[in-house]
Amino acid sequence: MGKTYQALYPVYFGNRTGYIDRGGRKVISPRPFFGHDFSEGLAVVEVGDHGEFSYGFIDESGRTHIRARFLWAQAFKHGFARVEIKHGVYTFVDPQGKTMPRNFTALRDFSEGFAAASTNGHWGYIDATGQFAIEPRFTHAGTFSEGLAAVTIGTRAGYIDASGREVIKDNYEQAWPFQAGRAAVQIADHFGFIDREDKWIVKPVYDFAWPHHQGLAQVQDAGYHGFLDLLGELVVPLNYEDAGHFSEGLAAVRMDNKWGYIDALGRMVIHPQFMGAGPFRQGVARVVVDEYVERTMVPETHTEREERIEVYRYIDKVGRQIWPWPSFFDGRPYPKDIGYQTPRLGELAVR
Repeated sequence: MGKTYQALYPVYFGNRTGYIDRGGRKVISPRPFFGHDFSEGLAVVEVGDHGEFSYGFIDESGRTHIRARFLWAQAFKHGFARVEIKHGVYTFVDPQGKTMPRNFTALRDFSEGFAAASTNGHWGYIDATGQFAIEPRFTHAGTFSEGLAAVTIGTRAGYIDASGREVIKDNYEQAWPFQAGRAAVQIADHFGFIDREDKWIVKPVYDFAWPHHQGLAQVQDAGYHGFLDLLGELVVPLNYEDAGHFSEGLAAVRMDNKWGYIDALGRMVIHPQFMGAGPFRQGVARVVVDEYVERTMVPETHTEREERIEVYRYIDKVGRQIWPWPSFFDGRPYPKDIGYQTPRLGELAVR
């Protein structure tokens, strides 16, 4: 079994980020950086001001684990994190902070031992050493899933196996990763689902489709979203303006420009009330409950800059707000504590 990491959740105080555990207890006091979610025991942090940021990583105690020396960084997945070391130059870094010796013009995350990587305008697949296991010859390349990866040559998409051999011919305009033996593909401007034998499970009748999550796949038609089961039956009607994928039995959906959550039967279990909603992880979801605009002067240009600030809360699976932060941090709000103060009149942004 792999290493077990504790669940930590970021809470935001203007230009500071702290972290709490599943019980709402302070683990990392607010620090002057913007912190992202933890993944594999490390979290990306953005350090800087006035639009100039460097990216690094902290560990679960809040200590700097990899110093902020990158122009951009993504979360760790399967032992590596994507980073930008110079403008338009990317590589991977390992948990010890060591970067791969080879650089690329674009990367995707590792999956099943391979990562799609681009160099000189062509995509191939590298292994954990940074060497090409499948030479770059594709126009685009997706991540491996269930032993197959979607690749594009020119404008046509198909699937290859781990040896680089084409196993599903490039008959499609777009192709998504396989999940539960099914993949969403586009042909003649419409999406359907095929199996691993390249047989249609769902004929191409939808405007857009996404991979299955927990046995359900999101589809879109005429601007509205619903979900199909593994048999291709529309089990959640096309009633929603937007939607996220299912996680822990619930999916975020938008109605009348507000977000709520449905279960796998399509029942609304948390009525639409949020400005934004993320997936559930270990019984907790982060939602946007308010938004305002912070205006600052830029001395160099004598102009005013506007920054849209989102106010987050965490909820449980019945929609109750949990963890009444920030009072437990030090008993007083920070000067820019957007989670504590009510936005000033006239500064509320309208989406």
